Amino acid sequence: MKEIKKKIDQIWESLVVSSKEKKEDLWEEAEFLDSSASEQIKQKCHEVFPEDKIEEFEHYSILEELGRGRMGIVYKAVHKKDNKLYAIKILPEKVVNDPKAVQRFFQEICIHNSLSHDNIIRLHKIGVCQETVFIVMEYVAGYNLDSFLKSKAPLSENKAFQMLIPILDALVHAHSLGIVHRDIKPANILIEEITQKPKIADFGLAKSTAEGKEDDDAFGTPAYMSPEQIMGYKDIDIRADIYAVGSILYHMLSGNRPYYHLETPKLLLKAKTQEDPQDIEDLAPELHPKTKMMVRQALSRDMKSRYQTPLAFLTEAKETLDLVIRQRSQNRIAPKVVEDLNRTSGCIPYTPKGDNEMLLMTASRYEADPVLETFQHEIHSFSESPVGNLLVEETKSGEKEFEETLLSITKVAGSALKISPALEKRLSDSSMAKDLLKNVSNFLKMENLSSEEKNTLNELKYLLLLRANSITKKSEVIKIINEGSNYLSEKLEEAQDITQSSSFNKRIRKYLEQLTDTILKTYHEVFSEEIRICKDYDEMECYLENYPLGNPSILKQYKNLQIIRDIKELKKKLDQKPKELDKVLDQHLGKKRTVLHDFFKKLNNTRSEENTLWNMVLRAKDLSELVAHLKRFEQKPDFKSIASRIRELVNIFIGVGGQMSLQQLKTSLNFIPQREAGKICQLITRTLKTELEEKIQELLRFEGDTHKRFNSFMILLRNPRYHHNITLYGLEIKELSSKIADLRTNPANPEMDTFKAKLPEQLLNLLYGDIEAEATSRVKNIKNCIIRLDKIKQEAASQKTSQIVKDLLELFKLYAKLNFAKEESIYAIDGIQLARILVQYYNDLNAKDIELPENLRQDIASKLKEIAKAKKK
Repeated sequence: MKEIKKKIDQIWESLVVSSKEKKEDLWEEAEFLDSSASEQIKQKCHEVFPEDKIEEFEHYSILEELGRGRMGIVYKAVHKKDNKLYAIKILPEKVVNDPKAVQRFFQEICIHNSLSHDNIIRLHKIGVCQETVFIVMEYVAGYNLDSFLKSKAPLSENKAFQMLIPILDALVHAHSLGIVHRDIKPANILIEEITQKPKIADFGLAKSTAEGKEDDDAFGTPAYMSPEQIMGYKDIDIRADIYAVGSILYHMLSGNRPYYHLETPKLLLKAKTQEDPQDIEDLAPELHPKTKMMVRQALSRDMKSRYQTPLAFLTEAKETLDLVIRQRSQNRIAPKVVEDLNRTSGCIPYTPKGDNEMLLMTASRYEADPVLETFQHEIHSFSESPVGNLLVEETKSGEKEFEETLLSITKVAGSALKISPALEKRLSDSSMAKDLLKNVSNFLKMENLSSEEKNTLNELKYLLLLRANSITKKSEVIKIINEGSNYLSEKLEEAQDITQSSSFNKRIRKYLEQLTDTILKTYHEVFSEEIRICKDYDEMECYLENYPLGNPSILKQYKNLQIIRDIKELKKKLDQKPKELDKVLDQHLGKKRTVLHDFFKKLNNTRSEENTLWNMVLRAKDLSELVAHLKRFEQKPDFKSIASRIRELVNIFIGVGGQMSLQQLKTSLNFIPQREAGKICQLITRTLKTELEEKIQELLRFEGDTHKRFNSFMILLRNPRYHHNITLYGLEIKELSSKIADLRTNPANPEMDTFKAKLPEQLLNLLYGDIEAEATSRVKNIKNCIIRLDKIKQEAASQKTSQIVKDLLELFKLYAKLNFAKEESIYAIDGIQLARILVQYYNDLNAKDIELPENLRQDIASKLKEIAKAKKK
């Protein structure tokens, strides 16, 4: 214990000394750059690099400082000859006389030069100036993960894994060369603004395991250092980097770094050696169980309990992402019309409910009591507003980004809705008090309401619908059934905080409890209906995987839901004793014959009559579903080998940096029937085309550096993964790439007119803009916001109102912390407040004019009023 305390005190002293160093002016730091290099430094450079990699500093012009640390200062610079941007890292002159510092700097150069990976910053050249040395690296136009997390965390599991997997892929490459980074942290991960590609930077503390043990003291950044680094172990290996990446994953998913409650580095260092961080379950209980397990394993204080290699971590991450996508998409959605399977005589009849289900809501599937009936009616009306229509369209595509935006706006505002005591009393005294939503709707029809009361009730109604919908939609109901009463209680607690009145919020909770109670009491009918429309045994097995039933507390509370557990147990028994069908059915369903008896007999027959693996391949609707099914078949002894082989080939094709052609894949699948191989290739082609179209749309929508956007566009077209059976704008991708390159070279060529007519206007604008593009940087300020509003206003005439609403909400969410009030105003108006006003206006179909705060800046107010006048479509 004394040794630990001594080590922590040593690290703490070094941190204190470092923090007191005075930051010098940029140009004072750069004064030495125009002098001749010392022979000793120059000789060392020639030992490390060949002649063609030695660079002269005079070839560059410094633009600005990007960052600094103890081992170097990084500048943004432009090459005078090719006008390309680079990042230049210079060893500060004041540490040149420190042999250890110079040795470490050259160690960084040697290590960095040996690395070649798309997710690691590239090192271009080395140079000397006076008595120091510099390296020229790839410049990333974007931001670091640290600043990204400050504004965006917590991230969704999908987004977090999309960031994690390339980072781990880069670590696999480094590990293959025996390299340990030792200072992985969000600030050392740069993100390209256009492609969102992460890149690991700053190998100043990296080492090669081939060098053996070192005599260094503890190194790294306390918040992300592993316990063994803090203790100063001499044999630090790749597991320290795994711990750091685990810390970043924890940060991405929870919104805070591990041990976030400890404010001082000294306390942090002590805690890391003696106790585990707060469990991820406490901060993000909604995460997939396997995601939580991954975080815990990566952050184990015991090196032997962590992932032992980045490859093991990467493999688990990819598998977990598959599970997350599979859970999110929900394998099956019940069709609108359920075929009547009750034609067999002697069966107890079963009549499905009439289905007027909106895609937005699952609640409408149920036999509604009066409260739920009102909710269904109001949801239907809400869906006709621009905001509601966006939610419907998004749900059709299986996404939930816009819904998350709306919920985040209401949660950032917190319990912000102010409801007067008089209005609260009137609502409580009403005869409709038990049905809160109906009560609010009835009050809105009254003519004696003040303008303020009407606005309050309109916003209350919208928030009730949004929060209630987030709890009662099917995916959430399934989660409640699986995770139990505590999860339901947490969701209700979170959803009830709408107003500033705690007593009224309790009424909101009671209303939400009524809704969920009605749904859970009748959910067994939905379950039975969906089970009965499964076409075969395999499809039923797939459907039942939606119900792992991790916590049975809801089943104990709602006895009707025990049918889910009974069916799962019945299916398990049938798997064990398929020949004792009648006996098993009688034990689990009773001897009285029901439609479920006939249903299971029918499914059991399909199991013996068909090759379920090939049927699954032909039935898969998309690639993610195919991969999920293949993983499931790998658990079955009869199919393990062939399913694993197919999935391995698919993963190789769609994996990071995959270069296999579609024809090569089809040839490699020659061990399965031709029809099934063709179906797999068809699913992959469809996925790749969608992937390409989405990336192009993202580039065209983006407002960043025109040259970098166009360059990224051309890189996409040149990727061979898109060169087979994929067409865009009427041409195959390879031909399209060549044509656009020709058009870029000679845009005035009249022979290109026919081709230009096929291209979208946004792409032509990007191409023409690239011809005269200059690197520019964007700053989040009022001026840029007005520019964006002008663009929305120009597009208002041709856009649907729902799209205008989406653009406005995304804009003001981006500028959430900006003050839009007049300069003389003592009250601030932030972006979230404006977003709420816009939602309220567009939800009220009868509203004629948008009501904006009096202290809102005139230029912003006028733009919003002009946009609001656009016709609602």
